[in-house]
Amino acid sequence: MLEKQYGKNEVIFREGDYGDRFYQIESGRVGVFAHYGETDERKVAEIGPGEYFGEMAVIEAYPRSATVVALEDVKALEITEESLNRYFRAQPDKIMALMKVLSSRLRDQTKEYQEVLETLDELGKTKKEERSESLLQRIRKFVDFYQNSHKDVFARSVESQREAQRPAGESDFKLELETYAPSTIIFREGEIGKCMYSVQKGVVGIYAGYGTREETKLSEVTADHFFGEMGMIENEPRSATAVAEEDGTCVEIIRPGELAELFEKNPFEVDMILRHLSARLRKTTRDYVEACGKVCEAS
Repeated sequence: MLEKQYGKNEVIFREGDYGDRFYQIESGRVGVFAHYGETDERKVAEIGPGEYFGEMAVIEAYPRSATVVALEDVKALEITEESLNRYFRAQPDKIMALMKVLSSRLRDQTKEYQEVLETLDELGKTKKEERSESLLQRIRKFVDFYQNSHKDVFARSVESQREAQRPAGESDFKLELETYAPSTIIFREGEIGKCMYSVQKGVVGIYAGYGTREETKLSEVTADHFFGEMGMIENEPRSATAVAEEDGTCVEIIRPGELAELFEKNPFEVDMILRHLSARLRKTTRDYVEACGKVCEAS
């Protein structure tokens, strides 16, 4: 880990670069830009002290999706892929801090994605001459995003994700385990999330409106995959119900206060949790770009 200093207007990394390090700002502010230096340059975010940037490229090994520029003199801690374990070992509280960063970005991107889906639905039901000013504003927003996004960067980032490999001799340390019979509810929609889960064996179904006429199966979670992380990280009500689908479905229960011990005994699993969150964010972003493209076609 190195402390780096950047002068005002200095480019820290560029869109499309390969990323093998990320940063935590100690002082100053940086801007995140799409198409930096081009006629359609657009600042998409501003990040200040204590915040992270560039972390997804390290977690998943994909090209940078934006350019980051110092808006003023900046001092930042540079964390390479190789030094990430040392960083967490020295400051185990940063594991949850980084998870919260990814979770927050996923929550915001999911909100944007839901908005574009609602806009598409409204477009399909509204004649062109009857479109409200609110609808027209949303159309312009999504069309502008799509036309000014580097769609090939989003595509490459999905394709270039690396697979995490369990290191030879890695600990098989486990936390509390629970085994369920078929149709057992693990947690219900609306409950406050106190923990997350890792499926060890079997299948878990994730449902909206479980047990009602509007019941919808959203996804299935299989062995070596996670669920319930958003409720735990944000300490918010569960957005869906989790149900064991097979006899003998076994899950590991991961609580916030146990992350440091989990990292100490089995850093591979913490790495997998971070990759899981990053992959969800990447997929939601890709889906959002594709939905914005559909708004372009429909408008």
